[in-house]
Formats: sequence, C-alpha cells, structure tokens
Amino acid sequence: AGSAATSPFPHKAWEQAKPSVPRAAAMVHRTDEQSARGMPWFSRFGGSVKERASICGERSPLMARTMSAIGFRKENDCTNSEEARFAFADAMEGGVAPGLASSYVDAPPHSAVGEERLVVERCENGALYQLLTPEGAVQLHAKERISCDGFDIFMGGAGAGVRDTTASSVGPAFVLTTDVDRSKWTLESERCCRCQAHWRRRWGKRELMRMSHYKEQIGEGEAVCMDVKLPTMRRDGTCAYSCASCGDGGAADVVELSLKRPKWHPTRKSLALNFYGRCNMMSAKNFQLVEQRPVAGALDRYKLLFGKISEDRFVLDYRYPLGMVQAFAAALSTAHWG
Repeated sequence: AGSAATSPFPHKAWEQAKPSVPRAAAMVHRTDEQSARGMPWFSRFGGSVKERASICGERSPLMARTMSAIGFRKENDCTNSEEARFAFADAMEGGVAPGLASSYVDAPPHSAVGEERLVVERCENGALYQLLTPEGAVQLHAKERISCDGFDIFMGGAGAGVRDTTASSVGPAFVLTTDVDRSKWTLESERCCRCQAHWRRRWGKRELMRMSHYKEQIGEGEAVCMDVKLPTMRRDGTCAYSCASCGDGGAADVVELSLKRPKWHPTRKSLALNFYGRCNMMSAKNFQLVEQRPVAGALDRYKLLFGKISEDRFVLDYRYPLGMVQAFAAALSTAHWG
C-alpha cells in the first residue's frame, strides 16, 4: 500500500504518471537524443513541445500556459486542438515560431558607414512579399490581409517546410494597417518584446511607425509622397516605444523622415531621381527616404532606398534610424502605387 501512495513532491507526479516505454523504443529515443545534439536549440525545443503534447493530451494546463507565453494565438479558439499544437511545434522546429522580435525592430548602429542591403520579392501576384538577404535567406514575409486593409508580417519564410496551419496558429509578429484611402498607415508589433522577456501572461502591442501618403505636383508631373514618423532612439540603440501592459515609458518625441522629391526632367518629360546604380528599371514604386529636418553639418544620405531590379524583385537598402521591419513596412505601403 505504501508503494502505491502518491509522491509528496508535486513536480514528480507527472513522472509517476508516465506510461511505460518498451526497451526498443527507449533505445530509439536515446539514439534520437544523440542525433539531436547537433540540431539548433529551437528544433530541440520544438521537438520537446511536440512530444509533451502527445503525452499530456488535450487537457494539459501546463501546455496551455506554455503556448500562451510564447505567442500561441488564443483568438483562433484552437488551444485544445491537437492539430494546432503540432503545427505550433512544427513552427518552432522550423525556427519561425513567435519569439522576441527586437532583432527585426532595432536599427543598425548610428555609426555604421554603410547600409543594410536586402531584397524584396513579390510572389503570387502581389498577395505575398518576402524579404530576403542577398544570399536568398528569408527574413520576413508578408501577406495581404483578407480585409484588404494592410498586411500581416511574419518572422521567417512562408516556404520553410512548415505546415499551412502554422500561420493561422502562430499568427503575425507585426501588423501593418491602413485606412480606406490607403493614405494613413500604422505598423504595430503584436507582442511587446519587454512583456515577453519578463514572461508576462498578458502583453501589450507597440506602435512602431506611422506613415502618410499624399500627392504633390512637381513640374508638369505628379509624385506620390510619403512622410514617416518613428519613435526616438535610446542611447543603447533600442527604440523607445510605449506599452500600456508593462509600463515601459514611450518617447516624447519622434524622428521624422520624408520622401526625397524627384526632379522634373524637361527633355524626357518625366520625373527623375538618382538611385546611385542600385536599381535599373523605372517604376512608380521607386523611392527614397531622407531626414525631414537634417542635423546641421550631417551628410545628405538617404535613410531608405527602394528600387526595382526585375519584374518581381526590388532592392531595399536602409540605415539608422530604421529597423528591418520598419523598412519592409515602408516598401509594402507602396504596393498599390501605380
């Protein structure tokens, strides 16, 4: 009777409830552990979550809390869905599950001489956009929202070997929304990095950027212009965003960028702008952003350059104070420029 008594240590209760594992299966499990040592940490962690999901079943409060803490979307009403849990584990194994998004938000060092150079690829007739490194590695991908009021932006690639249910279960890391006229744009982070870093059960959203689009007469032509407002930067290089949940104080001031105006070319009868050899095709979507009120004595350098290089590919060069996702969002906002 004494041997059947419940363990006085609650954390060992699950160990007692574990089903017995045959010897052959245990040997395979040890072999899998040995082969997993060389795998990335997120693949090992995803495999562990998938294994625990299959053992604990659908009524595990531990699984529900874990998935909630690392970004599982509750609004899909599929927290108790075994398929959704495995999709989430697949996302972690593929390295595209939600995590801290600060690396996509923080700007390059202010002292950097060059700029970050990436490529935007348009797919599926404009329904999908991917942000790639020059080597072809996918950093972010964006899908147009069903309501046609902006884009959902996901970390990682759409073709990363993850099941189609992953995007719906994990959800976007960032959301770019606009009004009916597509003249006002707002970029928000769906999960506050500060809240996630402190493992808060409820996290707030953070506004990362605002953009305004309008038309302006230049010579005999008309140009679509853009003004951008960004939060100010802290001394450590991170952005000072506000979050109602964690109480992180917001910035009292903003950094303002504006579209560099092209010039009217009387001979060609068109607007022209120097893109420094970075693009080779004419497009209404080609643009550059510069400081609206440049510091006295500072070099007149663009902060963002977006230019067409082939039918569905564009270069995207950016530098401080823009982060990767902010530069990508500015490029996405021109999707309907014609």
